[in-house]
Amino acid sequence: MMIIGVIGPETSLKILRKKSAQFSVQLMPLAYRDFHETIKLIEENERKCDALLFTGQTPYLYATSLLQPAVPWDFMPRNMLSTMCALVKAGLKYKNRIQNVSMDGFGDEIIEEIREELKGTEESVRLYNTRFDIMAEDYFQRVVQYHAENYRTGRADLCVTGLEKIYEKLRAMGIPSIKTGPNFSLLQQKLQFLLLRHQITAAERNLPAVVAIRPEFQLSREMHMHNELQTLRLQAQIGESVYYFAQHLGGAVFQTDATDYYVACDLRTLMAETGDFTGLSLLRMPFRNPCLDKISAGIGIGYTAREARYAADKAQQRSRKTPASCCYGLDERGHFFGPISLSDDPDAKGLFNENLRQISVQTGIGIRSLSKIEQALLQYRTDTVTSSELARYCSLSLRSMNRLLQKLEEFRYLVVLGKEPQDAAGRPRRLLRIDLRYHD
Repeated sequence: MMIIGVIGPETSLKILRKKSAQFSVQLMPLAYRDFHETIKLIEENERKCDALLFTGQTPYLYATSLLQPAVPWDFMPRNMLSTMCALVKAGLKYKNRIQNVSMDGFGDEIIEEIREELKGTEESVRLYNTRFDIMAEDYFQRVVQYHAENYRTGRADLCVTGLEKIYEKLRAMGIPSIKTGPNFSLLQQKLQFLLLRHQITAAERNLPAVVAIRPEFQLSREMHMHNELQTLRLQAQIGESVYYFAQHLGGAVFQTDATDYYVACDLRTLMAETGDFTGLSLLRMPFRNPCLDKISAGIGIGYTAREARYAADKAQQRSRKTPASCCYGLDERGHFFGPISLSDDPDAKGLFNENLRQISVQTGIGIRSLSKIEQALLQYRTDTVTSSELARYCSLSLRSMNRLLQKLEEFRYLVVLGKEPQDAAGRPRRLLRIDLRYHD
């Protein structure tokens, strides 16, 4: 599922959280107290997201003047509907006739639209709008001073702003103020637009990928001495398998020592040849050799070849902790996925599925159900989901999925990370992390 980081004040993010269940994307709230904090938020979180959405134009303009986007960025402009809603709220709140309004940061087009809608009352309603340089160190002070002066001199009965800090300052000074908030229909449009951009970008971009392969031989010195020739033949077979694998991917092979192999290729080809990482059957390893303990592999994805190799090493380290031959992956956002079967060989698959068999015996959950969950997590490259998402991925009813998840939680294969609030009438959704590696 696409992850969109939403940057804005806590009050705006609180409104969005109530509607989050209605979106086809996952929102990552990134709250600031002062829009100058957006730079730090972006630097710390941009690589975790597929896109960034700013709840206002001011923080967006500020960030774009200092940073180059690594993922698509967009912002929610103040539009006619949100502005008129703010004016209606002000009329209800202050119960007086609003004749003059002091505004900040609004585009000329919006001001003209409002004036057009207020035709007939033009002589009695006046709009004052200012747009100071947001890069100025005294930006907040200048805007607050502008509104305060308009109110003090009688030019304004009400101040309208989109910035939380300015709104709170004006309220503290006793000046009638209202803050514009995010409009839900506009938010839906922006999210759909970012989703489309992400899909187009994902189809166009081709990140580097590296597959790290480590055969682990039997450690018995006696076995090694008696089967030295067989071990040498085995190493040659493994080398041939790796080169065949690389050739099929159109990739390149390099080694760091006699046993560790790296295959460098592109993400699009690797995903196509592995069925979206559902299996690495092209890696034709001789699994049934008495000199071979297991194969540990790791898939690494990064924005550069160096990042991809580093991720492949970390993923391979995770694979080495499992008793059977398998592969894990680590994507460009730092998320692990897997395990992935390395062979279509029935014996090898039996060894690979031994992990699920042990979990099945332990929990009472059928292997078929465990396999569905495992493949869903693998296909969507995540280990963090809600029960409704997982039920949808596995084509199961929510009630059936909840029964399975209850057992997984009981045996510590599931951890509840927190709760995602829905709308006011709905119950919060639990955010779950699932790790299907057998343990006692």
